[in-house]
Amino acid sequence: MSQQWRQNTQGFRIKFKNQGPLGSIITLLAILAAAALLLFVGVWLFFILLTLGVLLLPWLWWKKRKFLKQMQQAESYYRSQQQSASDGSSQGRVFEGEIVKTEVIEVKRTPE
Repeated sequence: MSQQWRQNTQGFRIKFKNQGPLGSIITLLAILAAAALLLFVGVWLFFILLTLGVLLLPWLWWKKRKFLKQMQQAESYYRSQQQSASDGSSQGRVFEGEIVKTEVIEVKRTPE
């Protein structure tokens, strides 16, 4: 059965029943119209995405600017904490990247 199928195949041809020369022209025109429509939709989709990208760029720049400002403030705060810890002016220990300050409370006991 597969031998018979192989003998009768002629590749990937689209052949309609009783198709004359006018049918071939109509098929060709339909394929060209579909390709033009696909190109038209693709171009419009490209321009829509391009417009959205251009409109989003200032917003992303503004958010990045705020984020960088916050990061610089956090860095300066961290450096000041490091300097005060290295001066010995504050006592504490580093726990998971944060300085935990400890207070020493002296309790004087009176004999009973």
